[in-house]
Amino acid sequence: MRVGERGSGEFREIEWDEALALATQWLGDVRARNPDELAFFTGRDQSQALTGWWAQQFGTVNYAAHGGFCSVNMAAGGLYSIGGSFWDAAWKLSDEGFGLNLIWTRQQPIESFIAQVLDHVGGILYTDPEQGRCELKLLRDDYWIDSLPQLGPDEIVRLERFERAQWGELPNELTVVYTDWQRDNYFKACAQELPNKGRIGIEMDNLPLDRFAKLQAALPNVEFVDISAACMRMRMVKSAEEIEFIKNGANVCDIGGFALRDAVKEGVPEHEVALASTQAMIREIARRYPDSELMDTWTWFQSGINTDGAHNPVTTRKVQKGDILSLNCFSMISGYYTALERTMFLDHVDDASLKLWEVNVKVHEAGLALVKPGVRCCDIAHELNKIYEEHDLLQYRTFGYGHSFGVLSHYYGREAGLEFREDIDTVLEPGMVVSIEPMIMLPEGMPGAGGYREHDILVVGEEGAENITKFPYGPEHNIISC
Repeated sequence: MRVGERGSGEFREIEWDEALALATQWLGDVRARNPDELAFFTGRDQSQALTGWWAQQFGTVNYAAHGGFCSVNMAAGGLYSIGGSFWDAAWKLSDEGFGLNLIWTRQQPIESFIAQVLDHVGGILYTDPEQGRCELKLLRDDYWIDSLPQLGPDEIVRLERFERAQWGELPNELTVVYTDWQRDNYFKACAQELPNKGRIGIEMDNLPLDRFAKLQAALPNVEFVDISAACMRMRMVKSAEEIEFIKNGANVCDIGGFALRDAVKEGVPEHEVALASTQAMIREIARRYPDSELMDTWTWFQSGINTDGAHNPVTTRKVQKGDILSLNCFSMISGYYTALERTMFLDHVDDASLKLWEVNVKVHEAGLALVKPGVRCCDIAHELNKIYEEHDLLQYRTFGYGHSFGVLSHYYGREAGLEFREDIDTVLEPGMVVSIEPMIMLPEGMPGAGGYREHDILVVGEEGAENITKFPYGPEHNIISC
């Protein structure tokens, strides 16, 4: 309890009984004199119902809680103009024939929210329990159909810029926070839009079992057919527009590669090198496509033994002289993925590592020459195996020698039927986009331990293939000077 002047910091300790008695006395005096002299703010949404009820019983309208914090200015305006709080203001505006928006931050089903709003403007709500559709009807008789706005595609206005007014200027602000992830309205919408009969095609390889079960329950009379393979085959051959996106993506990856090479210094951690490359690519995509979404563009960068996996995570390891380095740039433009991958060394390369690197470059160049229309994927894989066998390195080969690139779908744009592996007999056609990316990995403890990988992207044409990757490869280009 304060015993000195306000601001003096002089207090004495009292018991709870005395404190409660004093509070009761002070509140009693205020209530007897003028209840509106009391104003208070509570800190949690869960207590708002209780404190609001208590304030109403006390007789004051000057109360708020965490849920209404952003609308304090609005509340104050209502109190000092029409003399009431939120609900009082709602009734007043409704009586005078005005429309009403409320600031609402409570998390609840949307139909419950709408029902509470309609309670103040005079309306009813009907919600279809099966489809989740809401029908709203106004009970007032002074609305004319001809006076209501007719909104269609031609009336949609694109918002280029928005500047918020002061809160005190927004008496009719509407904010709704709505979470509905457990209610499965997606499947109700499917049932609403799709006939519950016949056959419907689905890419089963991209549909979790629990979602498929819910879809079957929503459309019990439908026969679902797996169209994964057919869709994949369609995606294998790209249109001219798609190839244009991919070519730009490959060029962006080249820019990311040069930014990465410039960022590599002795003592610089892997993550800083990766960030420099990622930022360069994102900025370039933003420059070329100023109205686009920027997502899923990144760089993996590994050093030393961390290169022994195709896509090992970036770490905080600091780059050292003589390190083997792995460059992995990935750009995405309008859903289309491209990639650039290179082997590098800092300052110098030892003899054992150089021999391994040169063999992998030899395989890479052979693969580039083999890509042309009419060639089977498996035949390319068998031919490249021979080179590794000559140098007793086939056992260190990782996966296939390359794969498709395209729209963001399964496998980050890869079509499983278009990969350079021994078990894929797909024939290359004009319009296909593929990579050549041989890789060998030598385990820790062996001479030249680490991962060696070169990666170019090619567009298959009528006569041959165009290599759209321009970043140089091999020892003559990618030993970075300190």
